[in-house]
Amino acid sequence: MTRRVLALALVAAAACQPPSPPRFQGAVIGATAVAIDTRGTTVRTGEAAIGDYMADSLRTATTAMGYDVSLALINSGAIRGGAVVVETVPVTVAAKLGRIYPPGPLTDLDVIGWFPFRDQEDLLDATGRQLKGALERGAAQLPPDLRDDAGGPLLQLSGGAYTIDCGGTVQLIDAAAGTVVREGTRVVRLEVGGVVLYDAAAGVDLLDATRVRLVVNDFVADGLDGHVTLAAAAGIVELPYDQLNLQSVLVAAVAAGSPIAPHVDGRITILGDCGQPLSLP
Repeated sequence: MTRRVLALALVAAAACQPPSPPRFQGAVIGATAVAIDTRGTTVRTGEAAIGDYMADSLRTATTAMGYDVSLALINSGAIRGGAVVVETVPVTVAAKLGRIYPPGPLTDLDVIGWFPFRDQEDLLDATGRQLKGALERGAAQLPPDLRDDAGGPLLQLSGGAYTIDCGGTVQLIDAAAGTVVREGTRVVRLEVGGVVLYDAAAGVDLLDATRVRLVVNDFVADGLDGHVTLAAAAGIVELPYDQLNLQSVLVAAVAAGSPIAPHVDGRITILGDCGQPLSLP
């Protein structure tokens, strides 16, 4: 059985017996000093402040558990907001659209609404080439057709930075076969931990000679939503949900760091004009 087939089987099994969610009561746990934008028009079109904050929180929590990780990834499709029904894992229109949270108090239900899923986190040893392929997957959907729930593969990150050139060739995949039909050339620069792994303009290419230890949710690690290159990564370590889940990580981070002030700092640079996203009314 291939890892992808096994992953789908596990997803089906999990749907029958989902992990018990943490208990949240809607209590105020902290505050934000700035507006927090979780809308698809923001998080699926480039670097998003909430994406940086979530990825930083995940990397910090994983490191605190004793794991040596260089990079944390958050797929933009996992960043939501709006109506939350904890018991049923929301897929409401409001949650898909996201929202702007104004400066002021934040409840635990506000915060778990940013990531309203029960995915576990996985550690992967990916080659630089596999990582670039995952970034190409997100870059290929710019501008996203948000009416069709596209744009989700775009990866927010902590511990690195990358540049997308809208004039590059888009990656094509065979999702059923779990293969890349044509690799993209939109990602023109990639660095992890301050080390440049790839720079097309400067002639730097260390992708095949580099391995990156990263943490990402199992939805992406299993190659879903077209992330087929990460599905081939080695050294997978599954982090138990009851020891590390992003909802609890975010609640703890907001409670400990309030007032929070998520901001962008140049982790994703977009060159050229990819066009305007096709949005829901």
